[in-house]
Amino acid sequence: MNAVDHFAELLAPEALRRLAALRVVRFDATTARAERGLDITAAHERVLARWQGDLCGFLNALTRGELAAVAARLSITTDGRAPALRERLWQRGAALESGGMQVPAALQPRPIVLGGHLVVQAPPRGMYPPAAVLPRPVPEFRVAQPPVEEPETVDDLLAAADRALGVRLARAR
Repeated sequence: MNAVDHFAELLAPEALRRLAALRVVRFDATTARAERGLDITAAHERVLARWQGDLCGFLNALTRGELAAVAARLSITTDGRAPALRERLWQRGAALESGGMQVPAALQPRPIVLGGHLVVQAPPRGMYPPAAVLPRPVPEFRVAQPPVEEPETVDDLLAAADRALGVRLARAR
């Protein structure tokens, strides 16, 4: 069973409508602010469409009162601040989705609390040189030696940065 679906069913209608009305701020400029007067079924469908595979994001969107209400309906202790409630609800949701089986962290990463919200720590994404060992060693201190003359091209600038940092930066396009 999907934990977001189960938890959304436990929310009060006002909370479900509030979540459905939240504007998507990342990566989706076409989504406008939804109307608040949705019926419960439409609000539930909109919440599932947004957070179906993102239990951390769903729990981060809930207020402390909403977290406590869901926790109380699941017989989870409602003591503590919102981050603690998010952690306990995530654990219950992960257990629900795994059918109570212990899933290795390599298959089901455990989120951490960062700034009061659940965040799944992942390997760095993007272009970076491969590391032989992590964390990367800190280079020894060197005195800065800026170039005598201003570089004429971006490639000259990258070459100067390469000499100064000891790391090859991306080529200019």
